[in-house]
Parts: sequence; C-alpha cells; structure tokens
Amino acid sequence: MSAIAGVWYPDGRPGAVKECDRISRALSLYGPHREGRWSGGEIALGHRLMRFLPEDRFDRQPLAGQGGRLHLVADCRIDNREELGRALGLDASERAIMCDAAFILAALERWGEGALDRLCGDFAFAAWDSDARTLLLARDPVGNRPLHYHAGQGWFAFASMPKGLLARPDVPTGPDPARLLTWQMLLPLQGANSFYTGVSRLDIGHLAIVTADGQVRDRRYWTPAALPRRRTIRGDDDADGLREVLDEAVKAQVRGTGGTALMLSGGLDSAAIASSAAPLLAAAGQRLQAYTNVPTSGEQRIWRPGLLTDEGPLAALMAANHPNIDHHLVHAYDADLLPLLERMIFLADQPVMNPLSTAWMHEIYLRAARAGAPVVLTGTSGNMGLTYTGEHLLIRHAARLRWRSLWRDADLLVSAGVYPSRQLALRAAVRPLLPLRLLSLWHRVRHSSVSPSPMLPVQWNNPQAQALFQQTAGPRYPFNRLTTWQAWHDLIMQCRDPGPLNAAANAGYGVDRRDPTSDRRVLAFCLSLSEDRYLRNGRCKDVFRRAFLDAPRRAEYKECRPAQVAPPTARGADARPGSPSSVRTPRDGAHSRTIFYVHADARPERRADHNGRETRSLARNWRKDWSGSGLAAPVPASRSGWLGWVPRDAPGSKRCLNHPDRGAATDRAKQPASYPGRHSSRFPGVDHDPAARYGSDHPADVRTPKPY
Repeated sequence: MSAIAGVWYPDGRPGAVKECDRISRALSLYGPHREGRWSGGEIALGHRLMRFLPEDRFDRQPLAGQGGRLHLVADCRIDNREELGRALGLDASERAIMCDAAFILAALERWGEGALDRLCGDFAFAAWDSDARTLLLARDPVGNRPLHYHAGQGWFAFASMPKGLLARPDVPTGPDPARLLTWQMLLPLQGANSFYTGVSRLDIGHLAIVTADGQVRDRRYWTPAALPRRRTIRGDDDADGLREVLDEAVKAQVRGTGGTALMLSGGLDSAAIASSAAPLLAAAGQRLQAYTNVPTSGEQRIWRPGLLTDEGPLAALMAANHPNIDHHLVHAYDADLLPLLERMIFLADQPVMNPLSTAWMHEIYLRAARAGAPVVLTGTSGNMGLTYTGEHLLIRHAARLRWRSLWRDADLLVSAGVYPSRQLALRAAVRPLLPLRLLSLWHRVRHSSVSPSPMLPVQWNNPQAQALFQQTAGPRYPFNRLTTWQAWHDLIMQCRDPGPLNAAANAGYGVDRRDPTSDRRVLAFCLSLSEDRYLRNGRCKDVFRRAFLDAPRRAEYKECRPAQVAPPTARGADARPGSPSSVRTPRDGAHSRTIFYVHADARPERRADHNGRETRSLARNWRKDWSGSGLAAPVPASRSGWLGWVPRDAPGSKRCLNHPDRGAATDRAKQPASYPGRHSSRFPGVDHDPAARYGSDHPADVRTPKPY
C-alpha cells in the first residue's frame, strides 16, 4: 500500500504545497519508504510509498503524462499488467520496468475514464488534468484501497486516510452519528458519509470529478447488475472457467518482494485459495505459510449444530495435501484486547466490527511479518461470489409458480444449513414478490413488532436509532426486497469497506492483506452465472464443488488423497459409505484439486441408513489404502446434503460442520491424536502443549509472547 494526498486552491491562492505536506506527514506510517511531491501552483500532490511489489523500486510518484498535462498519484496493485501492456502496445522490456501506477497513467492517457473498465486489482488514485482544471478520483470495485476527501470553502483536499485530512485545523473532527448508526445496525454503507463529520468517503466502485467551482460529481462505474449474463453453458464450462479465473487471480496476487501467507480456516474459500496458491509457489521453489486460529487446549468446547469451534483439523487436512505448506496454529487467549482495539481504531480511523477477532488477526499478522511473508491472502469475499449457495433460485421458482421445485430446493437449502427451517426458506422466497403495502398490512394484522437483534450494539434509547430502525425494519429491510442474487451481492458488498482495515494491516504490521475472491475477474465470472448453476444436482454451491472436487480426472496428490463417499440413498440402501460399490480410484495420470473428503447428510434423522462408524473408518484409513478408498463417482442429482471434512482419527470427525455426531458431547480424551502437517504455537506452558494436544510426530515452533 501507499498513501496519497493533495490540496487544490481553485482561486490560485498560495499554500497548497504547505498544506499538502501537512497531510502527507500525518500519513507517514502508511508509506515510510519514499516520499514524493509535485506542485502545480494552485494544486499540490503528495505520495508516500510502502514497498510490497518487485516493481515498486521503479515507483517515482507523482507521475506526469501527456507532456505534463496529466499528473497522477496512486495507491495501487494492478493484477492484469500483461493484458494492459498488450492493449497499450508495450513490449515485455517496457512492462518490466514500469511500476503499477505507470499502467494507470498510460491507460488514462489512452482511454480516459474508460480506463477504469480495464483495470483489475486494488487501487485508489487521483489524476489532475491541468488543461481542463479537473481532478479525477477513483476507487476499485470492491474498495480494497481507501480514499477520503473534504470540500471546503474555496479549497479541496483528499487523502488516503481520514487522519490526513484531520491534520488540517479547519476540518471538523467530530463523529458522524448517522454513519455510526448505519454501521452498528449492519445496513449498507452507501453515500459519501465517513465516520467523521468533516471527512467524506469515496464509495467503492465510484469515480468523482472535482471541478474548479467546487462541485464534486461522483458516479458508479462498476455495477454487478449491469454485467453480462452467460446464457449458454456446455458441460463443465462454468466449473472450468471458475477454476481458471481463480488461478489467474491467485497468480497475480502472490506477486511480492517476500514470502506468502494465508489465513487458512476450515471453510471452502481459503481452502480453494490454498489449492491454487500452493502449486504456484511450489513451482517457484517457495513455501506457503498457513495460519489457523484454534481454541486453547484447556478450553471447554461448546457443541451445537452449525457451530464449528475448532477449525484446526480441517485446515490441517487441507495443508497436508501440499508439501510446501507450513501450517501454524494460532490462538490469543492471553492477548490484552483493549490496547489492541485502541491501536486498530487508530490505524483504521474507524471502529472495529468484530473486536474478538482482532486478537488472533493481530497474532497472524505478527507471525507472517516475522516469517518474512508480507503478502497475506484471505478469502473474505468468497461467500459473496465463489461459494454462493444459490438460495435466490427459490424466488425465481415462486415467481414462475414452480411449487414442486420450490419445495425440493427449500428442503435442500435447509439440509445444507442455509435456512434453519422450511418455513423460513419459503417465506424468504415469497416475501420479495409481495407488494410493500401488502406486507405492511400483514404485519399490522398479525400485530407483529420487529425488534432489533440483541447482537446489534446500538444504544436503543437513542431516538435517531429508533427512527432509522423503523425506516429499515420488517418489510422495508433492504435485503427483504431483493429478487436476484446479483442485487443481493451488490447490497451486501456495500455493507463493508475493507480499505481502512487493509491500510491498518499495512501500517501496523508491515503486511499486505489481499483477497483473491474479491478479484474483479472472479466476481464478474461468478455474477455472470444464474442461480440455477449454483443450486443444482441436488446440492448448493454446485459450480464450486465441480470446479474443485468431483471429477476423478482431477486427483493430483499422491500422498494425501482424500476419499469422497456419495450419499447412500442416492445409490440405494445397500451402497453404504466405504463399500466397494460406493468408491472408485482415479485413472493413472489424473489431475485434481480435491479439497473435500466425505459426503454425508446434514439431517441424520432423515437418513437412517447412514453409518457414521463406517464413514469415519473409511476416512481414517484412506491414507493406508488409497486403492480401496479413492474418489467416489460424482454425486447424482438428488438431495445429497452437505460436504464435510473428516480427519483420519475417528473422534475428529465430530468436528465436521453438520456431521451427524457433531452435537454429541466430546471429552478431552477423545481429541485427535495428531494432525497431518506442521504446526506451531507461541504459547508454551501447561495450558497449551502442542505435543500433548496434536501429537509428537510433528515439530512445534514454540515462541514466547512479544508485544506489538
């Protein structure tokens, strides 16, 4: 990341350079490696660089183009450098010595504002056109880089972070109550309001043109609803395309000056990133540092359906698929949370949404920086695209009066854990199709009063909070009026602004947090698919599962190959998991990135013939006898339930999300003896002994706690 700043006095008064330097100094922690400045009399632009990319050694911002007419400052990482270079007519030797901001400048020179439709990556930039006397501001479609501004009386200023603008004495510093309430109530963060009354935020996926008369005209240049849809899809073209765009995004985002780390959970998104990043890094002779947050060994487990308290076993099985993944277990039971929160609020210039997550994220950032892995990959946006469930297909069924399909897919989503009951699934399908007046009447007739969730940290005696809730609750709740998944994606992405938090990771820990699942090409591909490509073949997330799971020709790993067992009822009661008729081995020379291990059912009371003991036995022995427990045939189109991960030790299978035995009480003696892969802990002592908990067959990197 870098930090950018600028001050413009349209009336030509002096002082732009002095004020720009003031803002730049306030942003010094976001760009400690190099400082640059350009002055054009009435306007001054500043840039501070933090080096994460190999090409950053060529960065000499601010940059000038078109014979001095255009000047640019940018905080950016461009992921389609080669594609842009070919479109601009640049040869390989020229591209090799160009920093990423130079690609933005060349694109603006060629296509003007249309360049924004060609840029892939994370960026926020400001471009000054001296002939037109206009200032162009822009942010990437997901908002991974922050940009703020203030329009004063006769002057305009911008900065990456609010603290730069707040360094000026004439910028109000008070909090914005409306923005705080919207944020606390988990509503979309639309508009220019920031958390400070005197600071405006350029919204994600927007550009703004500032003119000499002080007007700021902003518009959205990237809208999911406007993306083209794929009408004709043959065979597995959608799965192959999804895998291809994710590989392309990961390949672009592992570019850096040091090593690469990954926040590896027990979920699907980070596992998919690991299955893509590890082979890429292995080909270059590099290792992937994977970090998983786990509870302490002495902590009492709380088991209930849908809750996975320890993701360590699942993440370890994923890591064991690749010999170049170093898997580290992280927990922060002794963290002093309040100082960490204060520090994060200072770095991000905003409140923290998930305070308890700050401790283990702090620990992962520290570990990654010490390991020489400044690039930290995450899968935060995966649920909004890569692993979308297809739940909005129910609305299409209801609109077209396909009641049988509606009932079938509602049961499927309930069994997958998307909805807690069939009643709620059917209600979610019908509600968006009803007129708002009819919904309001129904609420009044039932005398149903909507109350805020106890999870919302709102001071409920606040009249503004009560008024805002009444405007957005019940039938007026924004998410209750959406009829397509593209509209749902658009709204839910507006509920978060990752830019300030990414900047906090850069400045506070010297790491660059990147999310391949938010890559523009990945999102565009996912959004081009209709809901029925995700909810089909008797399961949700179907395109993802076909892309990373089913086909036997995609079995790549020779040592840690998992077994897949299709649901028994899909093949008849006699074909139980683990029986010879339910499994088969992949062909010789086959290739795959299989990241799941067992098919089972989320509703054991509906699947009486499911034999959990045999399933766990199969999972426990797959490492010994691959020929007898290979990949199963693809799951037929039926109510297949869920996909879960089963560790090789039988008790560990109870850690699988939605496993039939997960709700049972589990004592300390039944914990898995070991995890495959390498683990570490920095907390020595009686309360946490890695060898005792995870076995002595893997080394433990024991370190002493260090303050931030």
